[in-house]
Amino acid sequence: MTATAVTGPDDEISEERAPGRAPRPAAPPTSHTVRRLRLIGVALALVVLAFLQKPGDIAADTKLDLVVDPLAFLGRALGLWDPTGYAGQLQNQAYGYLFPMGPFFVLGDVLHIDAWMVQRLWFAALLVGAWGGTYRLLNALRIGTPTVRVIAALTYALAPRMLTELGGVSSEVIPFAVAPWVLTPLVLGARRGSPRRAAAASGVAFLFAGGINAAAALAILPLPAWWLLTRAKGPRKNQLIRWWLVAIGLASLWWVVPLLVLGRYSPPFLDWIESSAFTTSATDLLDAWRGTTQWVARIAGPDGPEWTAGWVLLTAPAAIIATVLVAAVGLVGAVQRSNPHRLFLGGGLVIGLALITFGHTGPLTPPWATFSQDLLDGALSPFRNIHKFDPVIRLVLAIGLAHLLAAIHPLRGLRLRDLPVAALVRIAVAATLLVSAVPAFSGDLVNRARPTEYPTYWADAADWLADNAGESRGLVVPGAPFGLYYWGRTNDDVLQPLAESGWLVRDGVPLSSAGNIRLLDAFDQLLADGQPSAGLATALAGAGIGYVVVRNDLDWRRGRATRPELVHEALDGSPGLERVKTFGPELTAAGDLVDRQLYDPKMASYRAVEIYKVTDVPATVRSVPLENVLRMAGGPEATLSLAEQGLQVGRPTVLAGDDRLLGDTVGTPVVTDTLRKREVNFGEVRHNVSATMTEDEPYLADRSAHDYLNGDDPSLLTVARYTGVSRFNASSSGSDVDAAVSHDAAHAPWFAVDGDANTSWATGSPGAVGQWLELTFDEAVDLRSITLQFDAALKLGPMPTKLDVTTDRGTRSVEVKPDGEPQRVATPGGTTKKLRLTVRAVDGDPAKAGGVAIAEITVPGVKPTRTLVTPEVPGTDPAIVVFRAATSGHGDCLTFDNHPVCLPGLSTPAEEPTGIDRTFTLPAAAAYAVTISALPISGDALDALLAPSPDGAVATSQDTGYNDPRTRPQAVFDGDPATVWIAEPGVQAPLLTVTLPEKRRVTGLTLRLEGTASAAPPKTVQVTSDTGQTQLGAVLPSGSSNSVRFAKPMTGTTFEIRIVETSAAVTTNAANGLTELLPPGISELRLVGAEDLVEPVDPSTVIQLGCGQGPTLQIDGRSVQTRVVGPATSVTADAQADSSSTPRELTLGDLLEERPVRVEPCSTTGVSESESDRPVADLELAAGEHRLQLVGTENIRPVSVMLAPLGATGIRTTQRTADVRDWGSTSRSVDLGPSDQPSVLVVPENYNEGWVASLAGQDLVPIRVDGWQQAWIVPAGDGGTVQLSYRPKWIYWGGLFFGFAAVILLLALARMGRPIGRTTPATAEAGTPEALPPVEAGRSRFVRRLPLVLPAVIAGLPGLIGTVVLWLVVRKTRWGNALVRWLPLVGGAALIVAGGLGAFRPYAGSQEPWADTWFVQALCLAAVVVVAVVAVHPTSSEDAPELTEEDRT
Repeated sequence: MTATAVTGPDDEISEERAPGRAPRPAAPPTSHTVRRLRLIGVALALVVLAFLQKPGDIAADTKLDLVVDPLAFLGRALGLWDPTGYAGQLQNQAYGYLFPMGPFFVLGDVLHIDAWMVQRLWFAALLVGAWGGTYRLLNALRIGTPTVRVIAALTYALAPRMLTELGGVSSEVIPFAVAPWVLTPLVLGARRGSPRRAAAASGVAFLFAGGINAAAALAILPLPAWWLLTRAKGPRKNQLIRWWLVAIGLASLWWVVPLLVLGRYSPPFLDWIESSAFTTSATDLLDAWRGTTQWVARIAGPDGPEWTAGWVLLTAPAAIIATVLVAAVGLVGAVQRSNPHRLFLGGGLVIGLALITFGHTGPLTPPWATFSQDLLDGALSPFRNIHKFDPVIRLVLAIGLAHLLAAIHPLRGLRLRDLPVAALVRIAVAATLLVSAVPAFSGDLVNRARPTEYPTYWADAADWLADNAGESRGLVVPGAPFGLYYWGRTNDDVLQPLAESGWLVRDGVPLSSAGNIRLLDAFDQLLADGQPSAGLATALAGAGIGYVVVRNDLDWRRGRATRPELVHEALDGSPGLERVKTFGPELTAAGDLVDRQLYDPKMASYRAVEIYKVTDVPATVRSVPLENVLRMAGGPEATLSLAEQGLQVGRPTVLAGDDRLLGDTVGTPVVTDTLRKREVNFGEVRHNVSATMTEDEPYLADRSAHDYLNGDDPSLLTVARYTGVSRFNASSSGSDVDAAVSHDAAHAPWFAVDGDANTSWATGSPGAVGQWLELTFDEAVDLRSITLQFDAALKLGPMPTKLDVTTDRGTRSVEVKPDGEPQRVATPGGTTKKLRLTVRAVDGDPAKAGGVAIAEITVPGVKPTRTLVTPEVPGTDPAIVVFRAATSGHGDCLTFDNHPVCLPGLSTPAEEPTGIDRTFTLPAAAAYAVTISALPISGDALDALLAPSPDGAVATSQDTGYNDPRTRPQAVFDGDPATVWIAEPGVQAPLLTVTLPEKRRVTGLTLRLEGTASAAPPKTVQVTSDTGQTQLGAVLPSGSSNSVRFAKPMTGTTFEIRIVETSAAVTTNAANGLTELLPPGISELRLVGAEDLVEPVDPSTVIQLGCGQGPTLQIDGRSVQTRVVGPATSVTADAQADSSSTPRELTLGDLLEERPVRVEPCSTTGVSESESDRPVADLELAAGEHRLQLVGTENIRPVSVMLAPLGATGIRTTQRTADVRDWGSTSRSVDLGPSDQPSVLVVPENYNEGWVASLAGQDLVPIRVDGWQQAWIVPAGDGGTVQLSYRPKWIYWGGLFFGFAAVILLLALARMGRPIGRTTPATAEAGTPEALPPVEAGRSRFVRRLPLVLPAVIAGLPGLIGTVVLWLVVRKTRWGNALVRWLPLVGGAALIVAGGLGAFRPYAGSQEPWADTWFVQALCLAAVVVVAVVAVHPTSSEDAPELTEEDRT
């Protein structure tokens, strides 16, 4: 008989020895007290470890509600529809917090335990649960000694997955902690007791996995299922399987039904988060063995990694080697021939590896890996985060490690026979475990934390909104991927656990509808541009938004949000918005508390929270005549453009694709360009979209969704169409959705040929050498040379000096000048359809090159054009046409307290800087009135408009630093101290030249610089006149200004004032938090003796711009001149041709502050001079396709244009009354008045198919309006009470109720039948029900062959060949049995070598990591093949190892 090391019910050692061997002296049994104290000590150590993680701080873990008001959160979770958040939402798996996580935090709250302590107790519960469950499982499996079990259980509890996720998303490791508890009853039940009771006990354990993350919970089930499949055939196995399936169903029913409801009625947010290509990028074989497959751990930004612990495990060589050693020891032990569970453990390992590597594409992946990714983005999308199957591998490795440590014995036949090898190896493994768990001991499990004290001003703001907002909601701005504040990180929006009124925010994981997200993006883009909007308040009210909540305490720099100055520029300048309340302390734009004694007035400062009220408070529900509906081709964001044109007031839109119920005659057609084909980076909020794509242009990302869309009909999208150059290809582009540098849609390849040297194509990936741009022409051209101009203004580092120019005729290497001037570049001669430029060398260190930017490529004989082609709109009536540039950009300066704040890097480019070019189709002919809005453009042309009369003094400078009219040189003479000329930063001794209209005698200078200016005051100046006189003078204080006194008077008409020295002045650059020296500047300048020649600028002065001084309008080749008539205002389409309206005229202040201006067509042909400026209002357009081109001037850039048919636009003024009778979260009633025409009942909440409305017992037809709002078509009639109900609530509540009943039944089943016992009897006789069945007993052919198939599933042909060859060697050769004994060591050694190579070049190093290279993956695959072959090899009669004295003591 074989010698088998087992433990009894009290963990005492019991042995049966092979004949002929002398028994070793038995050690005295360890008392229960000592054993329990030892276990309690380990548990307490884990608790202490949890409390060492940033004590006093609250981790940004899972739901913010749990540490603010957990009871209220669980109360909301009992309801399916939440009208409060995100404009009406199905809470994402909120029901999952009903058990066990939610009650845990509720208990802590009830006991008044500090939130951070409750959080740490929760972390401790997970650590202790994972450790205790594994210890108990090892007891049940009769593997290891007490000491070994403690060590092995710790390897599981402190596994990389636990360390990585515990402080950031602890809800995902709940199943990890529960996994061993689910398996243990099945291990015991496979031998004795009631199968029903054993299965029910496993189900009860699974109940504690919760339902927060269903995929993570289900991911722990493969190992228990594999255990059951590997049991001996017979009634016990069959009963156990049947009852276990029932128990798992009962344990999960309470969350399965709500999950199915969520999947049926929730927006497809899984498509808007991570893609399988990204989630599987981290699941290579080496990381799968180590347990570092969580892709979030690989994310790091300027402020460090997202999860510090996971980052350390990924990048630290010591951690890599330590985790590999633990895995290697577990591997050897799992398939060691003496292990009675070799088939179960080896098979479980291979199954786990096959699951985790499913969909990974690498050097040794199967050819169907891409198809696997498609499945993970489609039908298997809930399991897209495939790393959640990690517990399958970790648990097997922990069991294998325990077996190997218990199987080690002293070295026999040597003098070192009594060397305590077992103890030393266990100590070494424990030390390795400590190294792998270093992040826990250094307190890095909690990374993104915040202080315990929650800002009370946010609670005050929430209370104020609850008292004032009514049924309207508050929009929290600016949008940001996560709630990262100066006082800490919350992940969730800070209002989520506090608000009693409605709120919504644009964040990185939006739980709203696609249309609502697009609208929020439009609002956020408007704020990012810092542009006021005449239609913003109207659009907000139409969306049910009554208040705008500005979070000035948001860390906008680290949180990748819009800076507060831009937000305030847009809000403060938009009519219909009023700031009504502020909360919290005053903060600078850099997040510092304002100390008025030390405050730097050059920095903007605001109260932490500000609330703006929308003047027209939106209605809870409204009724609109059906004939007032606008049928729109476009996206929900077009409602903002329509509101700016006065079209959206009282007129909901029905988008193409949602208008099937309307027919062709209902509603006014509207053509827009908003629903563009583009690619979105779903994880970001700003700079997250590509440039508009062509119809056949492929997407970069391989994923199921590429944009927030309500449908997938490509005919509804606006696409780009090129002529001259038909296609662009590039190594990378700043317009790419995944661009790492120069990320902006305005850096697309098109901008290298658009004819504007101020725009450019810029690369999106770092580095210059090897980057390329390729043009494909419509027709072959005879090419000899091109004109090339680089963009030096972007300052991307060393510029190119050598290019490879490639055409169809070959490649030519040419030298180029590294500057921003146009230069001729020779090409291979001959006809070609393609031109490619590849950078081969740069002027300097290539490592310092951030990229390449080409401003212009001019190809002889080729005139590239670009137009956006809009979709057709159905209907028979004349259509309204509204086009708008995607982004308007921003200049070099911000505005705070009516003065400019200028810093380098503030400007953002416009996507369409030269004008608007659209191709559109009209359903009917009509005469159209045209309205154009535009923006003044800073530069010499605009400065010329602002120049004084010929009798005034003129200031000029080549050293001006910022492109803003308020910082132009002439600002020194405009009489406004808030404007200031600022020199270019870094320029030594900047020069300002003053030209007088006549010669004057000047005796000195008077200079003034306001303390609010972003400039340093001059200290010493040198003045030179055109008569040759030069004087150097110090700037001395003189009252409220400073003066320079000349030693001798100077005469002349031109005076050059050079600032030789400045007084040091600094400010904090809020963009990077650094203190920066300011360049010199002057607010006001007077030449003593020529003061009368200065003409101050009155901002209210009306300025007349004649016909032809506005953008040029071209329609189908016909040119129409325009003129700027005044500031842009909201003008309705019906009133456009009304000559009686007299809007305000254009003023100098409009141009100075670059306010949006209104442009009208005019005529200078065939009319008298007195009539030359009258508007043109009779633009005749036929039905069919047209092309509109609106070309800007040097000082005016068009932003939007509207063509409105002359005459009535179908507005019905008689409105049907709609009064709220009752308004609940899922049940509502509205009293509707009579009407002789059909109407639309609109609720400004997210459209959801679960909502139904009925009137007089008849269901109303639902329709989506504005691309996201809930509405129903109400037929004409007497009206009545409309009942609104969210019907899926009954299924949801039924699922919770029957799920609770199922849990009661499960608990009853767990108490019925013969007990399975707590541990395994050590005296079990062979053949009795309590004995372990032999490894070979009753295994099906499927079970014994499955592990052999999986290496091929993991690695394709290499895995198949390796498995077949090794299996033939083992099974068909005479030395195969001897080889099996050593194969586990070979597999472990291969894994160790692979880990060593991976540690040599780790992830995020300076060079490409080796983890996913073919040679490292081949070594890892060899370990997989060894495990698969050895696991299914028949068991021999070899003895199990003996126990040593060290084992006993």
